[in-house]
Amino acid sequence: QRQFLRSTTAGDLNRFIANGLNSSGGYKFDPNKYKSLCAALRESKPDNLLYITDDPRKARAAEQVGIRTVVVNRTGSNTGKYDPKETQTLTVVQTLADIEFYNDPNTFIQPQCC
Repeated sequence: QRQFLRSTTAGDLNRFIANGLNSSGGYKFDPNKYKSLCAALRESKPDNLLYITDDPRKARAAEQVGIRTVVVNRTGSNTGKYDPKETQTLTVVQTLADIEFYNDPNTFIQPQCC
């Protein structure tokens, strides 16, 4: 994913990513995977995290533990094939450019991780 984020039309987005974890060691549709992610990041408030995915099932699993989510309906992705009922309560965007990021130096705390 880092390579993908390095090559966007908005430039290298990796500077906005504090930490990343791979999917080994857990099933991505299991909410326990996201509990483990919070623990690995030493994040006691899951709503401080944003999980971006192209799969509504993964977004739902993350939301079950309190993580905020965005589903990207990428062109050529299977996201568009999901039943609309699966995404009606989720935040869905068409591109990463649809997500508004902000950096407030008064509230940003550098994560202490790994």
